[in-house]
Amino acid sequence: MKKILALTTINNTLSLKDAMEKIKKEHGDLVKIRKVYMEEYEDPTVSLQDVEDSVDESDIILIDIRGDIRLARELPAILEGKDKTVVVTVWGSPQILSMVKMGKFRGEEVIKIFQEHDLDLDHIISYQKKKDLPEKMEQLLEPEVRKDMELWLQTLEYYGQNDSTNLKNFILFLLQNFAGVDGLGNIPPALPQPLYGLYLPYQGIYQDLEEYKNRLGYDENLPSIGVLFYGGMHFDDTQPIADAFFEHLREDANVLSVFSNVENNLQAINEYLKDIDLFINLQYFQINGGPYGGSTEPTLQYFQEVDAPYLLSLRGYETDVYDWQAGEDDLSPLEIILGVTMPELDGAIEPLFTAGLETIQDPELGRVKLIKVLPDRMEKQAERIRKWLILRRKKNEDKKLAILTYNYPPGEENLAGSGYLDVFASMEIFLQKLQENGYHLDIPSEKLKDLFMKEGVLNSPKYHQKIGIRVKKDDYVVWFRQLPENVQQQVISRWGEPPGEVMVDGDEIILPGLFLSNIFLGVQPSRGVHENPETAYHDKKLPPHHQYLAYYYFLESVYGADAVIHFGMHGTLEFTPGKQVGLSSSCFPDLLIGTLPHIYYYWVGNTSESTIAKRRSYAQCISHASPPMKSSGLYEDYLNLEELLDQYNENYDEKTLKIIEEKAQELHLPVYPDEISMELYRMKKDSSLTVCTY
Repeated sequence: MKKILALTTINNTLSLKDAMEKIKKEHGDLVKIRKVYMEEYEDPTVSLQDVEDSVDESDIILIDIRGDIRLARELPAILEGKDKTVVVTVWGSPQILSMVKMGKFRGEEVIKIFQEHDLDLDHIISYQKKKDLPEKMEQLLEPEVRKDMELWLQTLEYYGQNDSTNLKNFILFLLQNFAGVDGLGNIPPALPQPLYGLYLPYQGIYQDLEEYKNRLGYDENLPSIGVLFYGGMHFDDTQPIADAFFEHLREDANVLSVFSNVENNLQAINEYLKDIDLFINLQYFQINGGPYGGSTEPTLQYFQEVDAPYLLSLRGYETDVYDWQAGEDDLSPLEIILGVTMPELDGAIEPLFTAGLETIQDPELGRVKLIKVLPDRMEKQAERIRKWLILRRKKNEDKKLAILTYNYPPGEENLAGSGYLDVFASMEIFLQKLQENGYHLDIPSEKLKDLFMKEGVLNSPKYHQKIGIRVKKDDYVVWFRQLPENVQQQVISRWGEPPGEVMVDGDEIILPGLFLSNIFLGVQPSRGVHENPETAYHDKKLPPHHQYLAYYYFLESVYGADAVIHFGMHGTLEFTPGKQVGLSSSCFPDLLIGTLPHIYYYWVGNTSESTIAKRRSYAQCISHASPPMKSSGLYEDYLNLEELLDQYNENYDEKTLKIIEEKAQELHLPVYPDEISMELYRMKKDSSLTVCTY
């Protein structure tokens, strides 16, 4: 039995396992493959002895390296002096390419030959000039070297397709040509797979949209969802997630699953996904260009035309699901940059973590990693998608919105505080716009601030009675007991058994808020700790209290809001405990926002904290500009003091100086005229007044 060692950075386990089963069925125990994942050896303290032993035991070494990683740097020394067939399966740097050893073809020697003729082999491939390569090989290489290099190019064609049939023939091709295995017959050439197309779970691949719709059972009365995932050698990475979306949403929508090799993403979505109600992306990077990069303009134009929400289903390509579930750690920095940050540049929202890696012991391949879809996370995203589709299709007159402002620290004096926004004046305009667009609401005749005060829409009021919507303790407890056990323990250990003590009257929890027909207006609950409000506001260790939990439970499960709008910068939900990116069902922002579509009216100048809101509370941030500002000048006693200083500077009158000193002491200012003048100048320069309300 021949042995192959696959040193890899990709997860093609499903297709490779299927290929091995086909080989075994046709040829018996012909070959054994062991996969080694390079990221497991990135830590310099991890010994490479296991890799060296596997190299010694193997007949063929497959190398799939992407990027500058430790094993790539160490491999040349490990392979030095060993009579092994070494196959680099993807084009990479000259350093990686130089490790190829296949018959008479030695990568290092061929690179030197090309360089001697001022030719860059890597450049020829990287810039899609493969058509020039046969001619150069004919001119520069000996026949035996050229023959084996041509065989190597054929292996790349097999490997690049990544489906089980091509991988089977890839392995057989190597065994026949480089391992001396006879009796394999005529191995067919690589069967090209479509660069992009339509995928229907359990049935196959299509390229004609009408045929696909017929096989799908397309229903024009249902909304349509477009799912973009990887084709080519990364097909296995995202196919299980595409399958899961199909299973979860097939009864609610037409699920159109489109695969692409990245370079053809724009063609794929423009050809197949122009008539959709929602877009889901399972790929990393930006849509146009992938890792190669490209202009955002075509992507933005596409989304402007389809006018559909763009949601992100996030998978970990190196995160183990059990490690992720067990700890508070986020995804790796690279996963966040490639999987969250770059798609956000195209407008992606809601990076819900739905799948990661699971390590198993496979009888054929040994220790391998598979993509594992997380059932609770998948159902969470599926339900959020359903809510977006309902929001999109429901008539405005039937939509129920919850609009929340803030009251922190609690009390009358801090009602509706928000950075760079006159909340009540802006909200009055917003409500008027809602009514003009068909939303069912009654515009109050009085000012909103007066209405809030009169109705007691306040957290822990000092001068008003605690009034508002009342939630029975027993109703809340039924919901609370459905939360993860560790979540319940965190809340109870800090706030006691339900209903706690914050905004409670007997066995009822009070939720400040009022109804204007289909529109609910309220204030987000306080964090519950008022002695140090600045710290508590952003405290990511402080769990929300029972009234905080009950408020969002009421909005989603009792009131039945179609969406929640946080009005102004900023609230506290996104700062509650949990992971920073790729949240779990035990993270408070995730369970508080639930399945409600979340719109956040946010100042455009605070991109850092709005990013937190987007990633932790799944917010669609709608920016408002900075209001125009002008100097407010001095007022009252300060203005009088400035006039006294002007008078003193004219005649240096001692009586005037005495008045200045007394007035400065009353105002806690310096007592010397020059210092007073400087302080008043600073006050005039720094003081500003907002002159625009929205």
